[in-house]
Amino acid sequence: MRQILRQLRRGELRYHNFYEDIPVEVEGAEEPVHVKGSLSREGSQIMLRFQGRLLVRVPCDRCLKETSFLYEVEAEELLEPEEDEQFDLAEIVNEFFVVQRPSQVLCDAVCKGLCPHCGADRNVTPCDCEQAMTDPRLDKLKSLL
Repeated sequence: MRQILRQLRRGELRYHNFYEDIPVEVEGAEEPVHVKGSLSREGSQIMLRFQGRLLVRVPCDRCLKETSFLYEVEAEELLEPEEDEQFDLAEIVNEFFVVQRPSQVLCDAVCKGLCPHCGADRNVTPCDCEQAMTDPRLDKLKSLL
C-alpha cells in the first residue's frame, strides 16, 4: 500500500482498486470485513472510497437470543497524507463499522422480548405477569370505575 500511495502522490497513478479482508474490533464479529474499495488522487489529496460487509453474532436487544446480523458500510474519506506517511486502512474501516453499528439489533422485527417481572421469553411462552401485577397506589382509582 505504501508504494501505491507514493505513486498516487507523484501522479504516476491516478486510481487503484483493492479487495481486502480486514479484521475489526466489533462486538460479535467472527470473521474479517470483506472490503472492496478504491484510492484516487484528487489534487494533493487522496480519496478513499470503500464498501464493506460484516456478519456479527450478537444477542437480541429484547430477548437475548443469539442473532446473526449482516450490515454493510459504504464510506468515503479524503486523506491528506504527508510524503512518507501511511494511513492504516484497518483503523479507518474499523472506525466506520463501530460508528455505523445499529443501535438496536433484534432477532425479529416483532420480538416481544423478556417479561420484566419473571424473565420469561414472551416469544416462546405467554406471560400474564403484567395483568396480575398492578401498582397498589392505583387500587383506589379502580374502585371508582
